Amino acid sequence: MRLISCHIENFGILSGKDFEFEPGLNLICLPNGSGKSTLAAFVRVMLYGFEEGARDDFKNERRRYCPWQGGVYGGSLKFETGGETYVLERTFGATAKKDGFSLRDEKTNLEYGGFSSVPGEVLFGLDSASFKRTVFISQSDCEAYSTDRINSRLGNMTDMSGDMDSFERADGALADLLNKMSPTRKTGSLYRLKDEIGDLERTVREGAALDDELETGKAKLLEAEETRDQLERRQKSLREFQDRAGKVNALIDIRKSYDEACAEYSGRKADFDKARGLFRAEPPEEPELKRAENNFSRINELKLRAAEMKPTPDETAELNELEKRRLPELEEIDQKISLCGRRSQLVSRIKAAEPQMNRTGAHRLALPAVIAGITAILSVAAFLILGAAAGAICAAIGAVIAAACLLVPKDRDAESQYKADKSELEEIDRELGDFIKKAGLGSEGEELTGALYKLKSEAERLYTLKEKRRRFEEEFPMGELSETESELNGFLVKHGIDGCGSADEGLRVLRQNLSGLDNSRRELERAAQKKDALEGREDFAEILAADPNGRVDMEGLIAEIREVSEELKNADSAVENLKRKQDGLRQKRDEIDGEEEELNEKKALLAREKKRYELLGETRSMLGKARENLTSRYMEPLLKGFRKYYSMMNGQDPEAYDIDAGISLGIHEAGERRELRFLSQGRRDLAGICLRMAMVEAIYQGEKPFVIFDDPFTNLDEVRTEGGLDFLKKLSREYQILYFTCHSGRAELVET
Repeated sequence: MRLISCHIENFGILSGKDFEFEPGLNLICLPNGSGKSTLAAFVRVMLYGFEEGARDDFKNERRRYCPWQGGVYGGSLKFETGGETYVLERTFGATAKKDGFSLRDEKTNLEYGGFSSVPGEVLFGLDSASFKRTVFISQSDCEAYSTDRINSRLGNMTDMSGDMDSFERADGALADLLNKMSPTRKTGSLYRLKDEIGDLERTVREGAALDDELETGKAKLLEAEETRDQLERRQKSLREFQDRAGKVNALIDIRKSYDEACAEYSGRKADFDKARGLFRAEPPEEPELKRAENNFSRINELKLRAAEMKPTPDETAELNELEKRRLPELEEIDQKISLCGRRSQLVSRIKAAEPQMNRTGAHRLALPAVIAGITAILSVAAFLILGAAAGAICAAIGAVIAAACLLVPKDRDAESQYKADKSELEEIDRELGDFIKKAGLGSEGEELTGALYKLKSEAERLYTLKEKRRRFEEEFPMGELSETESELNGFLVKHGIDGCGSADEGLRVLRQNLSGLDNSRRELERAAQKKDALEGREDFAEILAADPNGRVDMEGLIAEIREVSEELKNADSAVENLKRKQDGLRQKRDEIDGEEEELNEKKALLAREKKRYELLGETRSMLGKARENLTSRYMEPLLKGFRKYYSMMNGQDPEAYDIDAGISLGIHEAGERRELRFLSQGRRDLAGICLRMAMVEAIYQGEKPFVIFDDPFTNLDEVRTEGGLDFLKKLSREYQILYFTCHSGRAELVET
């Protein structure tokens, strides 16, 4: 049986890796952290699957080797056994149910059903735990010990491996059962059964004493019931008296209430009569009073309106004064103001035209003379400079220009406008003079305009005041005001409120009196209803006959009843307690009658269980001896193999070592056999590796398996390490070896 190759798609830190394996020694030398142990774990997991159950992420292999880089979780493994080659493929999910598994025969490329989903158990004949104790040797666990599956393979009892696997479970089950039945442990069923028998025996002895206690309890119960009956009769008598006394006291209370109701009725009647006396006639109804209040509101409203519409005394005096002056109409005043404006325009134009009219004649003669003088000067200059012809030409031109100036016509339009403006101004002055005399204004000229505007303001004021007087006289309802005031005053006089200072005060007093009358009427009616209700009772005669001095002291009576009730409650409690005690005693006595039979049954059960306990102990002892006899059959071959491999690795005599029936190594030193745990880690690892190979040799007599060494020489010294590497070379002649290490020096020693 050997490995041919593997492909790792994703497993731990390994991704997309391929490895080829040769017969003999295969050296895998990689640096720390590059995935050597991961590769070794991959081979094991492909054959056996993951070990499930651990919660810790590091101990839980499925989570520990989940690809760091993502992708498909799993790979393939090609191996040869029995001359045939197979390809095993696995993919892993979050749980075992999501895993994928395929095993194909390489020759036919068809699914091969000769292996289960755990092919390692078929290939090696070992479960996963036994595989890690034999052909899988890791640097952290080199020690060797046996399992039931290893024992069955060592004994060459493959067909009985199921029974051998069950030995430890059977032994454990027997041990648990013996512990549970132990007669000396408090939790043992035999111990508890003996305790129960002792309790039952004590209970049975208590039966006679219970009979005496039942008789005594019966007498006490009769006495307690008699005391309770006496208290019940006393309580009943007191409550009947309480009912009668309650009725008497109730009548006395009602008589007192009736007297108080009569007194209250008399007082309310006097209050009502007093309130009614405030009115001369019948008190007004609510609609009548409401009308009076509405009239008062209307009067105030009309007075406020009159105050707004009627001219004030000052306004009246001002109006009279303005009417005496017989002021012109506003239209006439506005026309005269417009004339003043026109007059100002005319005066301005006339003043502007007068200078022009005065200069026109003089300018018309002076201009030609000037032109003639200038022409003469130019002619002389031309004559002197240019000659006689030039001077003559200049003189002729000057004469022509002067003549043209004399021929320019006079501005007749300006003169006509000037005269028209003066004529219009004179007409306006005559009209304004007549108006000034008529209106009695003393102002003329520029002051006239201001006087006219003042006159206009007075005329406008006169119009406003006259309009206000007209609206008041025509629109204000004076007749309604007079009628409403007359109606309100008549109402107040009718009901005796005419002595108040104002109608408002009178209405307030009247409303107050009416409210008082209504309140006193309601109080009188309420008092009458209370009095009538008492007088209408069927027991009114008894109420009148009730004696106020015959009241019963209910507090003392209630206190006495409460005291008796408390005594009765205690008596009831005593009776119930005695009954419960008697019931408990009778039940206990009945149980004792049944427990005598139970006691006999449990004694018989104890005898049977003791016998069973002894048989189980003998069975476990015989099972242990059988196992020791079985393992002793292969102790000698196993010890022989161990010594061979020990000498091969260490070069020393291993005679000091021996093996017990439990496949545990021991060493004889200083005259005493010692367990390996007292040795150094290096010596324990050395012995463990040799014992493991001895078990492999003993188990696999035919086809040899491959063996994985995951750097198990870490704790060995240099000499023993070299011996271990030489040991691997020798083993590789017979086994396919996969040796993982990170030490290049060891790799060189292996390859030489």
